Amino acid sequence: MAIGAILGAVSGYFGGWIDSLIMRLADIMLSLPSILLVMVIMYTLGDGLLNVFIALSVLNWAGVARVVRTEALHLKGTEYMEAARVIGVSHGTSILRHILPNRLPVLIVLFTLAIPGSILSESGLSFLGLGVQPPDASWGQMVNAGRQFLYYAPWISLAPSVCIMLVVLAFNFLGDGLRDVLDPHLRNQ
Repeated sequence: MAIGAILGAVSGYFGGWIDSLIMRLADIMLSLPSILLVMVIMYTLGDGLLNVFIALSVLNWAGVARVVRTEALHLKGTEYMEAARVIGVSHGTSILRHILPNRLPVLIVLFTLAIPGSILSESGLSFLGLGVQPPDASWGQMVNAGRQFLYYAPWISLAPSVCIMLVVLAFNFLGDGLRDVLDPHLRNQ
């Protein structure tokens, strides 16, 4: 989230060749098959929770950057940004004090909606044996461990699968509720 928010704010604020460079890089990241890219990163870095976080960060920054860029382009033309420019506020201060704090509700909603995808990606990687390794626990590992007992004791795989489903649904509902609360356009209706 932080990488995407900063790159999106810089892209929208400066425009020009910086915007083109960052957005083309984001387009490339979005065009690659996500699970394949994460698998390549995990094979390269090795197993472990930290490497899962790195792989998911490399994968998910582009979508956040595109949303924040759009918001930064909108804020760039506002009166208070013009006033900050006229009184000599630096570019970094404008981005950190004006653009990013004003997009905080959008970032909160994006964060809560990105968590389910990350949970599913981590579970999928752990199911395939590329994610978190024993003795650390992972729902994907638990589903994989119970796979051989599906005919005799299906609850071994079913219980972690239901947990994944419930947590993903809970975060989706939380993100949707936060969007309804934090979006001023929806509040006025």
